[in-house]
Amino acid sequence: MINGGMRMQEHAGALPTRREPGSDAGAGAPRRWRRLEGTLIYDSRERSPLVGVRAVAIGLPRLMYRAPGFEIDLQIRPGGKADRIRLLGQVLDKDFEPCAGWVVVEATRGFVKTGLDDCGHFTIDGLSPGWHRIEVSLAHATIDIPAVYL
Repeated sequence: MINGGMRMQEHAGALPTRREPGSDAGAGAPRRWRRLEGTLIYDSRERSPLVGVRAVAIGLPRLMYRAPGFEIDLQIRPGGKADRIRLLGQVLDKDFEPCAGWVVVEATRGFVKTGLDDCGHFTIDGLSPGWHRIEVSLAHATIDIPAVYL
């Protein structure tokens, strides 16, 4: 069991199937089914030190993604077990109000799903370092972050 989420599945086949953009399957669908892609706008791991600074204390990695009308803030921390990581995040709308919904983090061996709290926060502990796909399911949209190195 992964802390903060549902049991890890051996196969990610239980994830909702994706509709291709422009397909007839989405014609006339309610607004809540619109699919958005999150774009990386900030990664603290890519920040260069200031000129003339000899040493900089490196903090915990932070990533920020933006999709039309939404912002997703992620922080990567050491996990509760050795060789594992904890992912903390918050999902806000365009007015910086917290969103309600679910977050699914998918890796090669399965996925973890957890809900957003009243402040739009989520925590998933016990993830393996590596490439992950993140999907945020909200009332009016699904935001896809296709490739994130955690």
